Amino acid sequence: MSVTTAILLCVAVAVDSVIIVDWVSPQAYSKNWVTFDPRVGSLNEFLSAWAPSTTKRNEHPWIYVKSPATNGSVPVADISGLQRGCRQLMAMGAFTKGAVLALAVQHNVLTGKWMPYPVTAVVDTVWARLAREVHGGRLGIAIKVAPNADGHPETTNSGDRPGRQNINVYTKNFTDVADVAHVRQQLNALGITEPIGYKPDAYTYCGVYPGNEWGIDEEIYRA
Repeated sequence: MSVTTAILLCVAVAVDSVIIVDWVSPQAYSKNWVTFDPRVGSLNEFLSAWAPSTTKRNEHPWIYVKSPATNGSVPVADISGLQRGCRQLMAMGAFTKGAVLALAVQHNVLTGKWMPYPVTAVVDTVWARLAREVHGGRLGIAIKVAPNADGHPETTNSGDRPGRQNINVYTKNFTDVADVAHVRQQLNALGITEPIGYKPDAYTYCGVYPGNEWGIDEEIYRA
């Protein structure tokens, strides 16, 4: 089964096509991220200085690199509107997968991410490989990695996956199944061959995480 077919089989909600004006980095809504800035140094210097296996997560929750193609982006996603809508759905007892994704389209909150979880023993190598592809404009629109929980590789715990660290590879539009599948195929060619999930940012902004009270799977695609 192809990646595209696998993703199509996972789609459980129909959404209307939308026009993407541009994308705003999630960095705009986060604090203490370590973000690559080419004005400060080279990408290789950045990757060497901020290895995810040894960076402390309690000091820096994410290490982040974006594609130069997103430079000059104008924020157009109405995240506040999405969150207001989600709160209303919760109050009405109507907080469902279909309702949340429809709100995401309505408010132009369309970004999402593939989420590989490499083991800490190889996370630095995997992260560097993928970050170079993103920065080179060949993979998605941005990438981030969760640092080690306490700065000691042998004791890392990334959420509920001990010994692994989360990488997020962003795409511009979760409704663009062809592009989402293309990025998954690129990841496969880059060595990410085990099944991984794809989560829309709308879920993150509205608090949909594993084991949530609404019984919503945080992954809308898996391949």
